[in-house]
Amino acid sequence: MNIPVLKGTSGVNTPLVDFNMIFDLDYSILVVIYKYYFDTSIFNESFFNNIHTVRDLVKLCINREDINPLYMTSDIYKDTLDDLYNQFLTDSESLEKIEEYIMVTKFYQLIKMFNSSGDIDTTILYHNDFQKKLLDKYRVTKSTKKVRSDKVDYTKYNQFYLKYGCITDKYNISNPLAQLSDYAEENTIYLADYPFNKITSRTDKDMFEILSASINEYTDKLVDRGNLFRFISTYDMRDVYYDEYIKMTEGDEDEEYDES
Repeated sequence: MNIPVLKGTSGVNTPLVDFNMIFDLDYSILVVIYKYYFDTSIFNESFFNNIHTVRDLVKLCINREDINPLYMTSDIYKDTLDDLYNQFLTDSESLEKIEEYIMVTKFYQLIKMFNSSGDIDTTILYHNDFQKKLLDKYRVTKSTKKVRSDKVDYTKYNQFYLKYGCITDKYNISNPLAQLSDYAEENTIYLADYPFNKITSRTDKDMFEILSASINEYTDKLVDRGNLFRFISTYDMRDVYYDEYIKMTEGDEDEEYDES
């Protein structure tokens, strides 16, 4: 796994990794919809019928054009789907179900690798109690330093891994870029390689130019302060694990993630 990590002035690498780079709640929400909340008056049956393996659903998630994954599943009004998405992100009953079908990305193993290095001091950024609960549930993230988004000092870090580069206020998702843009200077910011983070289709064009041309006050400000943006994938699709069949039927038990 070739992940660049830059050294700070102290000689110690200090990456800050956002919770959403480690746990893919959007994947879990789609599984939970099919298992518990599927309604043909809202969701398109054809969308779910074409999903057979974990890999199928992961590919749909990482290739989607919109932040809200429910847009892929339905033709009803987007405002309604936005409200529904926010409910999944905040409703305690829904979150309990999401926890049953949680999906970790390759960043889980990446943090494990970081923690084994003596010159990398990793911190995970989380945004609410549910995220903290998940982080404390798994061995690697439990043993990694964590900081809540309303208490973070961004000047302590020299590298940032974030899922969202273009988040809007209509979702119950905290956007670290909003706060980061006031502090970060000449750092490297890695954004998840999702189409919704780009203003053009996937090309070889330099990331710096793509973000400079975007209508985004935070990315523009960060570029002006000398920060360098790069895209990074959240999944390694060569992993055999993603070929497993998704357990969506009643009575199936979700296997706990193998941390070995």
